[in-house]
Amino acid sequence: MHEIMRRTATAPLFVCEKAASWLLKIVRKEMGQVKLMGLWASPYSLRIKVALKIKGVDYEYVEEDMIRNKSQQIVNYNPVHKKVPVLIHTGKPIVESVVILEYIDETWKGNPLLPQDSYDRAQARFWAKFIDDQLNSCPCSYACIQTTFLK
Repeated sequence: MHEIMRRTATAPLFVCEKAASWLLKIVRKEMGQVKLMGLWASPYSLRIKVALKIKGVDYEYVEEDMIRNKSQQIVNYNPVHKKVPVLIHTGKPIVESVVILEYIDETWKGNPLLPQDSYDRAQARFWAKFIDDQLNSCPCSYACIQTTFLK
């Protein structure tokens, strides 16, 4: 009698665990695998890491050696610029950090990266562009390192 009670008492829990596991597999398949190819010194890679964290997206990070040994994957996934960051979602590469940020925001709807108010969004975009311009003009920036050592 106790054996029967134990089995029936745990059966709903077992069914719930199976259903949750099955649902999780469907969601992962639906959203696809996410991989970020980046470089530790790149502020552009860092901004993508932050956006994925804000959105709660699990991803695989692949560190690229852009100075000494560019991988064939970087050349294949970003044939125009051959640089990081590259986001790969469901096997499709997305390049350029601003484009990647827009893609992340449109693909994973929770926790928007920009404010809802259009004026506040414009202000956020202004400051993002200002920071980009400052990084690109800085003599010790990643862009400078890239153009100096990767010629």
